[in-house]
Amino acid sequence: MLADAFHNILLFSATLRSPYSVCKTRSNTLKQVTHKGKSTMLTYFLEPFYFLFGGLCIGLFLQKWVIVRIHRIAQRTQWKWDDIIVSSLGNMPLIWCVFAGAYSYLWYSQIALEDKDLLQKGFISILIFTLTIVCARLATGSVEHLSGKSKSKLPTTTLFTNGAKVLIYILGVILILQNLEIKITPVITALG
Repeated sequence: MLADAFHNILLFSATLRSPYSVCKTRSNTLKQVTHKGKSTMLTYFLEPFYFLFGGLCIGLFLQKWVIVRIHRIAQRTQWKWDDIIVSSLGNMPLIWCVFAGAYSYLWYSQIALEDKDLLQKGFISILIFTLTIVCARLATGSVEHLSGKSKSKLPTTTLFTNGAKVLIYILGVILILQNLEIKITPVITALG
């Protein structure tokens, strides 16, 4: 029993280094996966994580150094719109970079074309959703800034900010549904 387990471990470690596309064992069950000429199972399963980790590193660099410096520069200026723009980004550059890493792996890998199309629609939908969040934050900051500048203090500022958010989120949902090729005309007709 122990000898069989040791033999299977050795065969598995041999398949990680084997240049052949199929490694035969006593039971013919352990197979080697070949991916783009690479003969190791380990790199086949770790490749997506390399792309995600690369996107994460680039995103962390952007978030911790570039965006922080831009935020400091924006705080030193007297123009308030740059503060609104930078604060509306939030953590989105990090999310965008991680998804860019995943998206680049999508085109590097040997996934079936139908699956690639479906995953591409998913990635674009997530991008639209994150851009919708940024636009909603930007609209909220703009309405708050403009209502603070007006001479007549409007008591219903939260009504305007929430209305702007809702309109932008509705537009984002419509764009996502259109990207997923869901007919939105019946939905708009039903809403009146």
